[in-house]
Amino acid sequence: MFNITNAHDAREVSEATWNVSGNTALSGGFQTPFGGGLVPASQLGVGTHYYVCTPHASIGMLGRIIVQDLTTSIASVGQSLNSSVYPNPTTNFIKVDLSDNSNGVTYEVFNALGVLVMTGKLNDEVSTIDVRNLPSGTYLMQLKGRQNTRLKFVKQ
Repeated sequence: MFNITNAHDAREVSEATWNVSGNTALSGGFQTPFGGGLVPASQLGVGTHYYVCTPHASIGMLGRIIVQDLTTSIASVGQSLNSSVYPNPTTNFIKVDLSDNSNGVTYEVFNALGVLVMTGKLNDEVSTIDVRNLPSGTYLMQLKGRQNTRLKFVKQ
């Protein structure tokens, strides 16, 4: 979310344009109106996104957004549980489906920075988890039981 005064906007530009404090829009890039706005995460792929304030780029009003891939290099231990998480993306609750009815499986939820933000225990084949208090973002859920597996979900 860009929250700026009505004298400023945000426009995505190429790295070359950004390096010379230009304001030529990147084809297919994002732009917010004067006063700010929301840039949907789906519009930002992995990598560095350069942006400028159109009327003030020449005086250095510019920035970068760095989007990292959330894949993990954690090796899988043993066989994975047959499992899924839905709805994905979600706003309030997620359901974790353990098709092998593995009672007593515990979970840990990590944010995009790898910080543990939630833990709990799944007791049914399909368990519901309240995620209303989590901020919007992408999360990695580690399931621990007889075997380990990881699930990714997005909270809107």
